[in-house]
Amino acid sequence: FPVTILLHRGMCGWDNVAAMYRRSVMEEIPFRDRVFGEDLAWCVDALRSGMAIVYQPSARVCHYHLADPAFTLRRALSSMFVRYRALGYVHPAPDGSLRILLRIFRLCLFGNDLSLGRKIYWLRYNLLRRKSIRQAHMLFDEALRAGEAGLNELYRTYIENPHRPLK
Repeated sequence: FPVTILLHRGMCGWDNVAAMYRRSVMEEIPFRDRVFGEDLAWCVDALRSGMAIVYQPSARVCHYHLADPAFTLRRALSSMFVRYRALGYVHPAPDGSLRILLRIFRLCLFGNDLSLGRKIYWLRYNLLRRKSIRQAHMLFDEALRAGEAGLNELYRTYIENPHRPLK
């Protein structure tokens, strides 16, 4: 397949939190100096140079950041921005269907053996997270409609200074 067919979100959407790289490949294609999205930029460079990316599903890692709404907003915007810049990919609008909301309620309130207080905590956390992601999508779409100036302003406002999860 031509490289342009391979360079899509599915090929470049992984998070390198548990990635392994050959030393020789890293010497040939080092990570670019980035605030966010160095793994995506590296993936694009590697695929364009003719290399392959391999996913091993049995090597899964649970990686989690406790994120407040501001972190979630900035993280989502950063992700949308780097995927757009690297691949021209525009994230679709988040699914706001009743089915998704009911799934969150079911998982947080009934699908576990947490105390009532923890169930309410995680329900609130997930609802606020969804709200931040929807807001990020609206902000990104607005910036995209404004062209380069809008994207540059979005970068300066939300992405230029790295976002940090809660401790």
